[in-house]
Amino acid sequence: MSLTMIFLGVTVIMSLIAFSNEELKRKWILNPYLVHHRNQWWRMLTSGFIHADFMHLFFNLFAFYGFGMAVENYYDVIFEEKGMLYFIVLYLGAILVANGPSLAKNKDNHWYNSLGASGGVSAIIFAAIIFQPWSKIYFFGIIGVPGIILGPLYLLLEYKLSDTTVGVKIPALIEGFKKQRELMDGNVTMGNSIIEVVTMPDGNKYGHVWVELSWKSKKGEVGKSVLFDSYGINKDGKISYEWPIYDTKDVVKLGQ
Repeated sequence: MSLTMIFLGVTVIMSLIAFSNEELKRKWILNPYLVHHRNQWWRMLTSGFIHADFMHLFFNLFAFYGFGMAVENYYDVIFEEKGMLYFIVLYLGAILVANGPSLAKNKDNHWYNSLGASGGVSAIIFAAIIFQPWSKIYFFGIIGVPGIILGPLYLLLEYKLSDTTVGVKIPALIEGFKKQRELMDGNVTMGNSIIEVVTMPDGNKYGHVWVELSWKSKKGEVGKSVLFDSYGINKDGKISYEWPIYDTKDVVKLGQ
């Protein structure tokens, strides 16, 4: 089986798992803060095998399949027995290199997250363009687009499809919170909760909290949500960082 098909299969499997398992998605997504401060370096690579949604996944896989098979063939001819190794290094190395600027720029930003195979796919696309710039990629076997045109087009569309903040615009979120508060009847009630704290040898503490929240609207509707919060406490007893996670969909809808 070709390396292109193997990478495609792994990407599909991991993406489908991430679609249905939010906990694993949080562990695999690139969060530069956790990479830098918690040494979770695997995120630099695993983030390149998961996607935001099916459209994002399909778009990357279509581009990768179209160019990947061609690059693999070129590498086999040019580099012979080392072709497979060089192809692996090109793809995985490109994912790591593409995530490098995000890590450097956002290593102290709790909120930044990114995912997608665009780094690796871009490397494969432009490797194919170098070999045969005017070779065409056919959409549904009908429309042929030269690689030298499809390459830049891919970068543009990937930029539009990728979302480094998990799809929530801050102004819409703030407006949603305001309107949600206006519609609420009373305060938010805390239900079941789980709290865990780990004390490190250096005196710093790290903890996680799961809290079930519920509220009632002025129309009598009852809403429920679960808040997950990861935090750190330094030796002086002060919070050193905090990273809350919750479903923002209903909040954003209220703000629109």
